[in-house]
Amino acid sequence: MRVLAPCPPAVPDLHAHARLHGTDHRTRDLLTELERSGLRGRGGASRLLGPELRRVHEEAGRTGTPAVVVVNGVEGEPLSRKDAHLLRTEPHLVLDGAQAVATAVGAADVVVCAPAGPVLAAVDAALAERRAARWPLDRVPVRTAASAPGFVAGQESALVAHLDGSAARPRGDGVPLARRGLAGRPTLVKNVETLAHAALVARQGRCGSARRGPPRTPGRCCSPSPCPTAHRTWWRSRTARRWRACCAPAAARGRWGSSWEVCTAAGCGRRTRPSP
Repeated sequence: MRVLAPCPPAVPDLHAHARLHGTDHRTRDLLTELERSGLRGRGGASRLLGPELRRVHEEAGRTGTPAVVVVNGVEGEPLSRKDAHLLRTEPHLVLDGAQAVATAVGAADVVVCAPAGPVLAAVDAALAERRAARWPLDRVPVRTAASAPGFVAGQESALVAHLDGSAARPRGDGVPLARRGLAGRPTLVKNVETLAHAALVARQGRCGSARRGPPRTPGRCCSPSPCPTAHRTWWRSRTARRWRACCAPAAARGRWGSSWEVCTAAGCGRRTRPSP
């Protein structure tokens, strides 16, 4: 279930981001830390992030070809706006996550692909702010690209084909992107929300991040409640079977598996069922 806050997105601010999250990673061995975190992708397939990172890292080392990380903010699903919400309200967290996984796999560059308009403009503004401040976590060059329209444009091989200048269609050759992706290089394509969680793992370590969410999906977070008076929300997981507090900063939930939400603002108690 995916729910967004009713309020307009806040203006991204690098200084506020630094005060909240700090300016450095907790661990230097990011690849091992992300592998041990148990973090799963939030794009729909729910694959473990660690093995994907390891495959790209090993393929780049085997071939001597630098890897590339692609941030997938296309979000072709008609009823979902979580990636657009994250890119507009938490672009620095997403970019920090992209830098973390790029460092982990030894990538030479990062490409952020999102729909043209306010979403991509927010990412460009965040990148300009980071360059002006010489943000210490930006060790890999980042560029942006407008995505192609259409439902399948967000499929990872279709996205890579679009960035390569071809039609945004999934390829059927069976060759994994970790072996041959963008420009023939080992490529890691990750969803916006996945990278936001990766940034939290890099900051807090796998243990600190795993405290947010049920045991089978550690690090999971949800969005502010749809209630107009919301201050804090609770959600119930089908795996944990109990209510948990939402403590994630402005991040929309991206996995399907919760049942009810309730606003805990004083005197409110509005209970809503998210739309699938």
